[in-house]
Order: sequence, then C-alpha cells, then structure tokens
Amino acid sequence: MKTFRFFLGVIGLGAILFMSGCGKQEPTGPTIFPEESKTKAGQALEAFTSSLGQAQDMGEFSPGEVDFSEADRLYREAIELDPSNTQAQFGAAMTAILMLLQNEEILAVMDSLQSFMGEEEPSALGFGIGIAPNVRRIGLTPKLVYRMAKTSIQERTSRGVAKSAQEVLRVSDIQRVIEQHFIPELDYALARLEIVEQDPDFQFMLTLEFPEDEQGDSLEVDLGEVYVLDASINVLRAFLMIATAYNLDFDDNGSYDFLQDSSDAEILRQLKRLDRHSPFLTLKASDKLPAAGQNLLTAILRLEDAVGFIREETDPQDDDIIKQQHLEDLDSEVDLTGESDVPQFLQGVDSVEKALSKLREILSGPVQVDVDFNGDGQPEWLTVNLSASFISPVQNLKGLLPYHEWYPENFENAEIYDDFALTDAAGNKLGENDPPFVLPDPTFGGLFPDFATNQAFLAFFGITREMIPVDIDPLDRAALGKGICLQ
Repeated sequence: MKTFRFFLGVIGLGAILFMSGCGKQEPTGPTIFPEESKTKAGQALEAFTSSLGQAQDMGEFSPGEVDFSEADRLYREAIELDPSNTQAQFGAAMTAILMLLQNEEILAVMDSLQSFMGEEEPSALGFGIGIAPNVRRIGLTPKLVYRMAKTSIQERTSRGVAKSAQEVLRVSDIQRVIEQHFIPELDYALARLEIVEQDPDFQFMLTLEFPEDEQGDSLEVDLGEVYVLDASINVLRAFLMIATAYNLDFDDNGSYDFLQDSSDAEILRQLKRLDRHSPFLTLKASDKLPAAGQNLLTAILRLEDAVGFIREETDPQDDDIIKQQHLEDLDSEVDLTGESDVPQFLQGVDSVEKALSKLREILSGPVQVDVDFNGDGQPEWLTVNLSASFISPVQNLKGLLPYHEWYPENFENAEIYDDFALTDAAGNKLGENDPPFVLPDPTFGGLFPDFATNQAFLAFFGITREMIPVDIDPLDRAALGKGICLQ
C-alpha cells in the first residue's frame, strides 16, 4: 500500500495536495482484436504489479532499480491490438513515465544535476522538482550561477565522484535530453490519458499482495485520479518547456574547466563574459513559453474535471485513492474566509474550485493585486500580467537588468573592487543625486504594464537612493575584509 502511494507521488498524483492513434487507415477500417488485447493487458498488469512488489521489497523506490519494461511492452502491444482498450492505454501512460527512470541519458542528466545541487544521491523526484530552485538562481544573476557551479563541482571532485568539470553534462546537453527523451514520453502519456478520459466508466483496479494480507489490498483508479495525473503531467511539461526555452549554459567554449579557478579576477572575467559576450539567458525557441502557458491552463482544467468528478461520486470511497473527504479537507485549507490580511483579489476563496478559478485568472491575463508593497501601511494596487511572459517572452533576460558597466582594467587589482558600477542609459556611473538604478524596461516585458517609467517603478515600491549603495561589489569582497572601495 505504501509503495503504491509513493509511486503515485512519483508520477504526479500528489499535485492535488497543493491546491489515438491517427495513422493512415484502410477504407474498411482498422482490424482490432479486443479479446487478445484484453488478455495482453491482463498480462501487463501482472508484470506491473510484480515490479511494484519489487519496489516494496527494496524499501525505497530509487531511479532505475525497478524494471517496468515488461509491463510497458505488453501494454503497448495491447494498444496495437485494440486502441480502444482503456485499461491498456492507462497502463501504458503510467509505465511510459516510470520508464524514464531507466533511460541512460536521463540518468546521466540526474547525475549531473546532482553535481550542481550538491546532493548525495539523485532523487526520483529530483529531476522534476529539484532543478527548479537552480533555474530560479540562474535567472537572478550570473554571479550566483558561477558560485553555485564552482562550489558544487569542487566539492564533487573532493569526494572523488568526478575527476573534472568535463565529466558533468553541460546545461545545453541536459536541455537536449529533456527535449529528445523526456518531453516526447510525457506527450505519449498525455495522448494515452486523453483516450482514457473519453471512457466515463473507466476503472483500473490494482491488487497488491502482502505477506501479512493474503487477500491483497485493492485500489481503484477512476477518472478522478486520471484527471489529476493528466494535470500533474501538464504541470511537469510546462516546467520542462520553461527550462528549455532559454539558453542557460554558462560554459566557456564548451567546457566548465574554468570553474576550477577560484581567483577573484577569473570570476569577474567570466561574469563579464556571461553578461556581455555570451548567449546566456537568451531565448532559444519562441514557441516553448506559449506552449508552457497552455499546459498550465490545461492542468487547471483537468483539476477542475477531477474535483467535479470526485464530488459527484456515489460509490463507496474505501478503495479510492483520492476520496471526497480529501477534497473537503483541502477546502478547509484553502478557505480564506475571515482572514484579515487577505488581499481583495483573493477574498471569497473558500473552496478548491474557487482557488483554481483564481489561478486561471492569474495565468490568463492582467489582474490587479492589492498588497502593501512600499511598506507605508496601506495597500497599493499592482497590475500583473503573467500571460505576457508566456505569449510574448522576453528575448534576452539579461536585458531586464539595470544599466551597468564593467571595468576590466581593475579586475587584477586586489586592493580595490571598483570593477562594476550601475549606470544610466548613456553609460554614466550613477551618483548620490541620481536614481538608485535605471531599468531598461520597467515593465519587465509587460509583466507590470503600468510602469511606463523607471521613476514609476521606484516610487511604487518605495525604493530610494539610501536603499542602494553607490558602489556595487559583485563578489562581496568588502564583507570579507578584502580591498577598499574607490568612489
């Protein structure tokens, strides 16, 4: 029972907690073999149950250690015999996801991500979730990326796990594996689930045998769970599309060996290269972010389908994976009624359905959010258009940074750190009587459409000259007692 519930988390059914074939056919129609397909699907279920039993015997579900290839093969053969066999379609969707953990290139990606994250062991969920904080760091500043990668590769080398930075996959290699192996299997699984969702009476019964329970433990998967699985895969696909939309590689001519050099001068040279002379953070494909936005909207729709289906169920709930009681508990968790500090935008949210509706609003177009952004004790209304980031993605994320300039002639001088400065649009270094910084695009690609000027952005958030130092030390050397600041 515990093994199966953990398995459900791996393939994405835990997402509820935070909130066919079209080939050429002959005119007479395809030949199908329903009985043979049913028999083959039964054999596949036996193989699948056996693999789950192996996972339970291990005590922990680790990547690549449980072989689902036999079940996967049998389910696909059953589909060829009869594409309308929804038992086979659902089984094939599950094994397609699990088979990703047996793909050698994907396992190599997980090992490289382990290097960047500094984890002791790659996690079955690490690829789908663990990379997210690191992508966020990549988007913040090249300095954090440089420091993170340099430190983790050095630690990995000291542990004897890798001999050099060349043994770690480049980010572009990771993105290639995602595009060529991961996303196609997600698409295959989604296509299978789309067929299953056309069967209003679908039920997938799984019986796990335990030594202490000869009768086994039967669990029912119906359309409620299918919709949640569909939503979870759409969310994962959206994340992967976002992760591959921009150039996130910080290599130097195809190598990460430069990360072994820890000198301040080398770090500054590499930061300048990433900032001014590399495709780092530039858009690779214009169609990925619109597709990601659509995946997220589809996920919301499927979750709404799941909630509606589960609430209307009349059969006993004992063997259901997601029960009506779970939704009632979730209703109480998202209920914001009576909360004094709830923004007006979220007032009235007292159920899962209303929470999902708000998510759709946020993703679909401009919304106004009232929060005390500038700390004056009164809420300000901010227009946020998240959909702009998907529909018209920014071509170069580095272009959103404040105007700045590098002074490479000072990189080698350990006595000063006057090697970087914020400037105005003309390249003049900002002084005490100037704005704290100047943004090339204060709307951030249309995310904040009301900010027509830099001053409007600063005034709205209450950012003053006193909050931002005149001199910027990109390596925080002043905090370490190294060097002096030159005005």
